[in-house]
Amino acid sequence: MLSLRGIILGLCSFVWATHALAGLQLDCYQYADKALTVHAGGHFVDPYFTNRALITAHQLGLDIQPVARQWIEWALAHQSVDGRFGRYCLHGTQQWQRCAAADADDASLALWQQLLYLVSARDAQYGAWHNSVQRARQQLDHLYDARRGIYLVSSTQRFGLLMDNVEIYNALSTIARQQRDLGATSLAAATLARAKSLHQAINRVFWRSDRQTYAVTTQAEEPKNFYPHIVAQVYPWLFDLPTPVNTQQAYRRWRARYAERWLSFTQDKYPWGLVAATAYKLGDRATAERWLRHAGTLRHGRRWNILEEAIYQALAREFAMPVTQECKRGES
Repeated sequence: MLSLRGIILGLCSFVWATHALAGLQLDCYQYADKALTVHAGGHFVDPYFTNRALITAHQLGLDIQPVARQWIEWALAHQSVDGRFGRYCLHGTQQWQRCAAADADDASLALWQQLLYLVSARDAQYGAWHNSVQRARQQLDHLYDARRGIYLVSSTQRFGLLMDNVEIYNALSTIARQQRDLGATSLAAATLARAKSLHQAINRVFWRSDRQTYAVTTQAEEPKNFYPHIVAQVYPWLFDLPTPVNTQQAYRRWRARYAERWLSFTQDKYPWGLVAATAYKLGDRATAERWLRHAGTLRHGRRWNILEEAIYQALAREFAMPVTQECKRGES
């Protein structure tokens, strides 16, 4: 009998023209049991990365329904009773086992709820996924710091991160819209109120008016490395968080100062397609296309992950660029 690893579909070649691309294609990352790995052909699953990839692809206009529903079925079976997710490794050739805690429970829990609402708001609100949403929401509520009005990373990491809180704000805003569209107006109003309160707290806790930038953590700050400090500044623009300064002007300053470093692909292990998605969203098509044309050399290798792939496919379709690449094994 073929092993689970042996029948992974992601090692075959795939070629398509973006104008014919019906939706997000993640064969290189998907096992036969529908688990989605961080790297092409890998044996490590991090639900945060998968959820972020699927949500971002949706926000950039790709159809995620088929692959997202398959992934949700797998993830539901691996969600802990308390609502949290871990990170999972392939044990032998057949079974996925939890091998690490989530890197950040707060963002992981928020993105899971957001994904379920995006794929089927009715199932998330009233149907088959509702219990999962409830457990994730209760666990996220435990991480709320009422004094500061933000969310903390986990029950053991009692500090707040800008990037996580911006993602949670975006998740709450999305969920509120979906609840409203379902006719759950009272619930939608309560969720939107949580989002607005979090927005105010993020700007109060993290914004540094003297520098006109955000702090990235409530901890003592470290040296200003590209990740997380420089990357974190684009998160409010990408995820629709209103900021104290004009978004376009702030982005242009960021681009003038950091774009060449980012596009050199030497500043971090990954090429940070989320920055390209931000550029595209803000109308800077030239910068987004430049990332797209240079990042392709990294696809499915050691410096590429499922999130980069989702963004690459979405931008390739927007720029009508054919996507032709043989899958290669990345790192686990």
